Amino acid sequence: MPRIYTASIVVEGGETESSVSVIEHDGKFWIVPQWLENKTKGWRKPERLICLSDLPHQVLRDGSPQGQFRVTAPIPMSVLSGPAQPEATAELRVIHRPDIQFPIPLGIDP
Repeated sequence: MPRIYTASIVVEGGETESSVSVIEHDGKFWIVPQWLENKTKGWRKPERLICLSDLPHQVLRDGSPQGQFRVTAPIPMSVLSGPAQPEATAELRVIHRPDIQFPIPLGIDP
């Protein structure tokens, strides 16, 4: 089963860190801010991907409570969950609704 990592992020304009999923795709790590699910069929897929290497970040030691990565600059909300504005994504690679599926593990909420 493909591994799903976690990253700690801060949304632009906020101060609180949130946890998001991170997957490896095409040799890079990508932030998955939101999943689309089909629980009946047992799969989930990213609503969008944001390339982690385009963002300043740290790789954390194994077992860190923040996950495996920590993004060190705020991410605009429009990039995470809305129709990203062209200026917000000029330096970020964002893929909307990629054709990637992951199984939903039984008894575990994503």
